[in-house]
Amino acid sequence: MALREEIEVLYRRQMVEWPEVSERYSALPGLKRRTATISPYGRARIKLVCNPMRSKSTLADLSREAIKMRPCFLCAKNLPPEQGHVMWTGSSGNSYRIQVNPYPITQRHFTIVAQEHVPQLIRGRWGDLHELARLLPDYAILYNGPHCGASAPDHFHFQAVPKDELPLTQFYLDEYMNVQVIVGTSDMLAVYSSNFWCRNLSFTTDNATKIELYCSSFIRHLPRLSDEQEPKFNIVAWTDEPDTDPIVTILPRRKHRANNYGPGKGHYLVSPGVIDMAGLITFVDEAQLRRISYGGAWRLLLEVSVDKASFDNAIDKFRKTKL
Repeated sequence: MALREEIEVLYRRQMVEWPEVSERYSALPGLKRRTATISPYGRARIKLVCNPMRSKSTLADLSREAIKMRPCFLCAKNLPPEQGHVMWTGSSGNSYRIQVNPYPITQRHFTIVAQEHVPQLIRGRWGDLHELARLLPDYAILYNGPHCGASAPDHFHFQAVPKDELPLTQFYLDEYMNVQVIVGTSDMLAVYSSNFWCRNLSFTTDNATKIELYCSSFIRHLPRLSDEQEPKFNIVAWTDEPDTDPIVTILPRRKHRANNYGPGKGHYLVSPGVIDMAGLITFVDEAQLRRISYGGAWRLLLEVSVDKASFDNAIDKFRKTKL
């Protein structure tokens, strides 16, 4: 059975066998939402949603001390008894459990969890990301860096959501997004959109073994603090059409939460991870959802994105790299 069919069977089974989680998925269509065009970005639209079920993640204390004090909720020994999974091993030899996310942002929201308890670092797993995007063409495969959205920075995991849910995958290649070529070779194309709501660089290649070379050559030029093992960034990988080469989009970050994170007037309980950066922004307070302007939502994402000078510097150095 193909992997896409296996996870569909898993999803349907979990909706029967895990009533508590099934209720959360059933509640998704009734959540308060807003959607609008972001001027001057043509047809590109971001989505805003109020999802109180995500409060635990949005309000989480992600300090090193807090992580050390709690049991890892992604380790097999700590999973609820109802949690099922599908096993998948990439060509790299890395093995994962694909599980239904019990606190969904979208329908068919999966977490793709490393079998072993290892830190959330992408090195050695770019090929897995690329391979999963090819195997699951209806999904976007997602990565949250350990300091910019990962609620379990101590245990490696990807996520997968239907790609049609994300404005990034819907509009990135639109003619209005001003996609420009940075580097083009016989087996790789690197492009960016100057009209996207946060800094971005996308790689397209048919070579899952070389994707790590290309992406690593770019991210090593991004700002990184002395105590960080990798720069801050999120990743979205998807195929624009079935049987086409995956697109791997890196969204470099400068910080996890905006300066106005929190409750109260002028503040927003938004803790941007990869799904938010891809244009689906989750609020946990309905009043905040109603209050924020679309310009405010755009500025929130841009604030936590890497600054233009650092991004331009990384692009310039990447261009000069001999691959």
